[in-house]
Amino acid sequence: MERRGERARPLCEGARRRYQLVGAALLGYALLPLALGFFSLLGWEITSLLGGNAAPGDPSPAWQGAAGLLSALLSGALPFWWLRRQLGLAPIWRRTQMPAGSWRRFGGRCLVLLGLNTLATAAAEALAGLLRGWGLAPVSPDFSLTGGAPALFLLLTAVAAAPLVEEYAFRGVLLRALAPCGRRFAIVVSALLFALAHGNLLQGLPAFVIGLYLGYLADQTGTPLYTAALHLLNNAVALALPLLEGGWALLYLLVTAGSAAVAAVLYGGRLFCREAALPPNDPAIPREWRWPALLRSPAIWLALGYYLLNFILSTLP
Repeated sequence: MERRGERARPLCEGARRRYQLVGAALLGYALLPLALGFFSLLGWEITSLLGGNAAPGDPSPAWQGAAGLLSALLSGALPFWWLRRQLGLAPIWRRTQMPAGSWRRFGGRCLVLLGLNTLATAAAEALAGLLRGWGLAPVSPDFSLTGGAPALFLLLTAVAAAPLVEEYAFRGVLLRALAPCGRRFAIVVSALLFALAHGNLLQGLPAFVIGLYLGYLADQTGTPLYTAALHLLNNAVALALPLLEGGWALLYLLVTAGSAAVAAVLYGGRLFCREAALPPNDPAIPREWRWPALLRSPAIWLALGYYLLNFILSTLP
């Protein structure tokens, strides 16, 4: 027991400070878009007045799209870049030697990810239907492609910026920041925070499920670049799905809903079943340094409170 305690001390040294910094980064991730939105609106007003328009009105769709893209990039990159620097973590995007065969398994893992996302989305829709029966109205952002500049900015944001920034933030920095207190703990917490950061039920439940899977893969490969590629494909498919006609959309749902089961059969536990089991926490690390210490952090509770408030507001009629 004494040896275990001696080993745990350096592994979890500064855990309380670590959680405080994580909570501060999460608050920055939540609040920075509000500040950027204010400056975007202010910039629109100023440029309109300088252009001779005494009544600027609402920003144009192109302006809103460009502001949304910039907000997606900065709000994720800056707080977690700061967190990485505070914790002294290695650069996230550096070249990493991945386990042999990682890219050969990429196609199968993509099928698993799409299948998990489809099943989780169906579960979220079912739960949302139940809530609507109770008089609530859960909603999610509208990602419809309407054409023109807004559609271009939406594509750049949802298919390029969001996967890169979210993988950098949650599987790159946050996962590594929490890993010294347990690998399984880090994967679960990063997936939970990833889900809460989406701010609504219809996105949050699928985000938690795929966050667990992407967290596992980031832990195994050692780089968020791999999971960013998977995330990009997942978002591209999700964005393209509403463009399909009724029959094709149903076909896609049937194929992707069965893809996880097909992958399980084809890989016989090597890919699906084995990867469903998260890596264990180091037994030398006392459990008190995980959930008990995390939930004693005021900064974590502030971030959780803000995210949960968004979840509640997104379900109100």
